[in-house]
Amino acid sequence: MALDLPGGGFSDRPRTGDVSFRGTAELVAQGMAALGLERPVILGHSYGGAITLELGTWRPELLDAMILIAPAHPFSNSEDPLVRFYLSRPGQWFANLLPRLPKRLMLETFRRMPGDRGNVSYEQIEPYLQTLRHPGTIDYVLRLLKSWNEDMRRLADALRVRKPEAPALLLWGERDPVVPASTGAELMRHLGPSEQFTLHGVGHLPNDERPEECGSLIRTWLIWRETHWKCAQANRAKPVV
Repeated sequence: MALDLPGGGFSDRPRTGDVSFRGTAELVAQGMAALGLERPVILGHSYGGAITLELGTWRPELLDAMILIAPAHPFSNSEDPLVRFYLSRPGQWFANLLPRLPKRLMLETFRRMPGDRGNVSYEQIEPYLQTLRHPGTIDYVLRLLKSWNEDMRRLADALRVRKPEAPALLLWGERDPVVPASTGAELMRHLGPSEQFTLHGVGHLPNDERPEECGSLIRTWLIWRETHWKCAQANRAKPVV
């Protein structure tokens, strides 16, 4: 099941209300309850990864496992200049200009995201363009960025105090220009049982750039984890002689 977070997809772009990590994680928890999902495996990419981490630290009992694809996280500072830029007057002006840019210019803007710039087509960026052009998207994102640094600080504190109980799979692109794959090691120090796979030649959009490889890694990890968990449970159930 795929949830459109507020500000994206077919979801609302509210002008008021809580846009913090905790507020969004609470909405995800409410969505899980409404759908009758009991301890699901939750997958989050980029900003969605930060929301997944928030949920894993705040309500660990809700999750069975986490899959984090190039997640935004508090132990990487590479996105700080970008956040500062969009919170500045020139950055806000540029952000409001984005939905009106011609496709050719938008293509150049998005070409920094994948590992192989030459493989980006108009068809691939069209879903991103539709989201940006939806009324209210830019305003919502700018509101979200205003609390970004404080949200990251609180998430870092929470991860230092208590590691998420849910095991985690991390998928990263070797050439990620937004959240470098090298920062995954520090993140894993603050997680429970976790494993990272780095995809060579891939940027910040592993699920778009290598969907089949990502899917295969996720399926393999889930199958291994299920088998490993059953074996561990069986061993714990054996009487000690």
